[in-house]
Amino acid sequence: MPNRGNRKDAIALLKEDHKKVKGLLAKLEKTTERSGDQRQKLLAQLEQEIQMHTTIEEEIFYPAYRDAVTKKQDAKLYQEAIEEHHVADVVLTEIKGVDAQSEEFSAKGKVLKELIEHHASEEEKSMFPKARKAMDAAQLKELGAQIQARKGELQSEGEGWIPSPKELLSALSAKSGMDKMMGGGGRSRSRSVAATGSGESGSTGKSGSKGGTGGRSRKSATSGKSARSGRSTSPRSASVAAKGASPKSSSRGKNAKSGSSAAKNKSKTSRSRSSSKSGRGHR
Repeated sequence: MPNRGNRKDAIALLKEDHKKVKGLLAKLEKTTERSGDQRQKLLAQLEQEIQMHTTIEEEIFYPAYRDAVTKKQDAKLYQEAIEEHHVADVVLTEIKGVDAQSEEFSAKGKVLKELIEHHASEEEKSMFPKARKAMDAAQLKELGAQIQARKGELQSEGEGWIPSPKELLSALSAKSGMDKMMGGGGRSRSRSVAATGSGESGSTGKSGSKGGTGGRSRKSATSGKSARSGRSTSPRSASVAAKGASPKSSSRGKNAKSGSSAAKNKSKTSRSRSSSKSGRGHR
């Protein structure tokens, strides 16, 4: 069991958070546009610490401060602090959607650093001193115990938008690995599959074309042979018969044509002679 007399009060714990966040922001500011991975890791740690710190302040410390102070001017610091948290959240959300290797990331990182440093300075110079006057040491230590307990819950439970630093870094590493795989190997594999599919399709097309042409040729030869002989024959027999008969058939056709022409010429000559004799007898 820890000694209750040595517990840190709420203000001391919040100042420690300020120091830690400022250190992370300083590291982020020193990074260059080439160190995208380092920027992503630092941003993940910053988001973890900032969200956890603002949650603790808004749930525990700010309400206690608002209820303790009596002056209206002092109470205004509570609302101003809430608004500053909101502005920081907006910038933090925007910077998460920017390329870590861009100039825009650098610019937004600088703005985030200035916002948080201003906010922390206002709290340490104005709100915290007023809180010490308005609350006694026992109350501040009790708030400190509540802050530590709530911080432990946020770290262990995660609460969705506040994962542990280890979980954040693991998620970023996994995402980076997936991006590299999809950017290089994924496209290569897709091209390979596409090329294979194209090759198979081309091969099938050629095969189908040959098969179709050959089928029609053999069928035609078979039909011709069957019509001439009056019986069916195999495709191979029809092809052989057609090759063997082709030259002879051509020669017979030429001879028959030549004989027919000669007969026609003789008939014309005979009619011409008869006409000539008939004419002479008449005269």
